Amino acid sequence: MGPVDPIVEIPFATWKDFKSDLFDRIMDGGNPTDDANQPRAKLLFRGQSCNEWHLLSSFDRLMEEHKVNGRKIEEIYEHSLEEFCINGVEMNLFNGMTKINGQDSFPVINNDLEKLSELEAFAQHYGFPTRLLDWSESPYIAAFFAASDHALCKSGLISIWCLNVDVSRSILNEHDLVIRERTLDSEKRQVWQRASFTINRTNLTKTNEIFKPENAKLRDDPVSPALMRCTLPVSEARKMLTDLDLMRINYLSVFPDLEGLVKYSKYKTARRIARIART
Repeated sequence: MGPVDPIVEIPFATWKDFKSDLFDRIMDGGNPTDDANQPRAKLLFRGQSCNEWHLLSSFDRLMEEHKVNGRKIEEIYEHSLEEFCINGVEMNLFNGMTKINGQDSFPVINNDLEKLSELEAFAQHYGFPTRLLDWSESPYIAAFFAASDHALCKSGLISIWCLNVDVSRSILNEHDLVIRERTLDSEKRQVWQRASFTINRTNLTKTNEIFKPENAKLRDDPVSPALMRCTLPVSEARKMLTDLDLMRINYLSVFPDLEGLVKYSKYKTARRIARIART
């Protein structure tokens, strides 16, 4: 058997195929196991409305817009977080957090991956651009995010990324890619979205690029794919949203606050307008 590609594409023709075949096709790189007692791998999912989009965080998108690359990315990021942290500590804003308190200086936090990722999750929650990418333990919640902005898709395909946590940890150093399977306990959205996150700490802006062997970030050969991109025709998006709504996966559940109420009401109004326009 030849070397395993750490990144693979898994196309699905229909939403029905995705629901029925997803786990069979992603386990062991698409080779289903006959052993019903074999535990499933730990998987995280991220939905994006166009398959041409890379795994790009809000901070890295900012770096691409301003054509910043290489080690400057890490330098700018550290200085930005340091300023955020210093001001937050001075204003005593972090005392309610699990890992950070008002006595911590940035050098202390920066040398502790748990505290540093907690700071980044806190910053991201309040709209500060970070290198954090949101993922979900549920492929259906990821599918909702992929389908909800399908009007932005230019390629004809939406994508649902799948990250094999165990394989990723075996081939990547945590100082390159942090994987956190839990988030801020007090944040309702993250609970309902079954959210986890990754943080890219390399000089590569696109997180999916870390998994490419030619970029020399892998410390070992993978035993099975670490990152899979499942694609679906964008024409399936409306069917997906209708089906997911029946599963109670909608704007109200993934955004359990006033913003979710407004988004859901706008979505239902648009559906009514579309029905009237067809008559």
